[in-house]
Amino acid sequence: MRPNRKTSLLLILASLILGVGALLWLSGRTAQPENQVTVVEDPTVFQGSDPDFEEPLSEDVQVLTGRESVGFNARMDALRSLSRNLEGRDLQVVLDFIGVNKTKDCSPGQWYGLQDSVLTALRRQNRPPEGLTPALVALYRESGNVTLQDYAVQHMRSWYGDRGSFDKHEKDPVRQRLLLDALIDAGGRRDQSYCGTALMALHSFDTSPVLATDELVKEQMADHLVNLDSRILEAARESDTQKLCRISALQLCAMRGIREILPVARVLASDDAADINLRISAIAVLGKMGSLTEDAAFLRRVQQRNRRLSFAAGPALERLGNTEPHGG
Repeated sequence: MRPNRKTSLLLILASLILGVGALLWLSGRTAQPENQVTVVEDPTVFQGSDPDFEEPLSEDVQVLTGRESVGFNARMDALRSLSRNLEGRDLQVVLDFIGVNKTKDCSPGQWYGLQDSVLTALRRQNRPPEGLTPALVALYRESGNVTLQDYAVQHMRSWYGDRGSFDKHEKDPVRQRLLLDALIDAGGRRDQSYCGTALMALHSFDTSPVLATDELVKEQMADHLVNLDSRILEAARESDTQKLCRISALQLCAMRGIREILPVARVLASDDAADINLRISAIAVLGKMGSLTEDAAFLRRVQQRNRRLSFAAGPALERLGNTEPHGG
């Protein structure tokens, strides 16, 4: 029996309703809202649409690195209780803290001490941080602050491979080269105090085992150490060398037996207008490398007549082999 006209219209209308419903259902399946959050297993790491969400910091890191005024003592307390196993955002935030502008709750001296202590804490981490070498090199090359640069050079010396420094060192060849390049650069800047620190570091690498694991690093160091004596001699000899650097260079001349410095040391030791610390270092050079015939009489005279220098002249005389009793 053929359906009547009314029944046919109802069937057509039902088909249209079902088709529209199917289209709406499919559309809802394929087009999710733009701000929908993806659920992840780790609740501390947000992978949704909010770019401002970050992994939470530990309380110690927050106190240590925060810009709010919590006080120097609170920052140091946080540093002392800092984990030896920093990782993730905690580690990165502490690395980023190196070299930042001083906070209002610390004096300049406190701030420098805090920065130095942070570098020490990073070197003492159970797992040596890969980001420490770039941070040290950046502190030296980019901070523009002589005190922070001096700290950077001191820590680069130990981090590169100075023995007796926590037995934790940079072992990646590429980063070793970064450290060595920076130390060589610092050792050539006679107008800066950290030049002496760098020269001392390079001297220690020349006289004790260095933890260099890469042949290119070893070759680079060998090439530089060939000229180390001449660089030290220049820093000790030239009067325009920064005072602290020159003192270190004079000490290194005595330690390395660089006898070419003797004429300069004799003039400097007898110069009443010269800086007292430079004169003390020059006297030590005479005691280590001078001669009885040329220097003993002068040193004895200094010991007897100059109370400020007598404590240096006495040991220098003994090193020269003079066994005569010395007056006070």
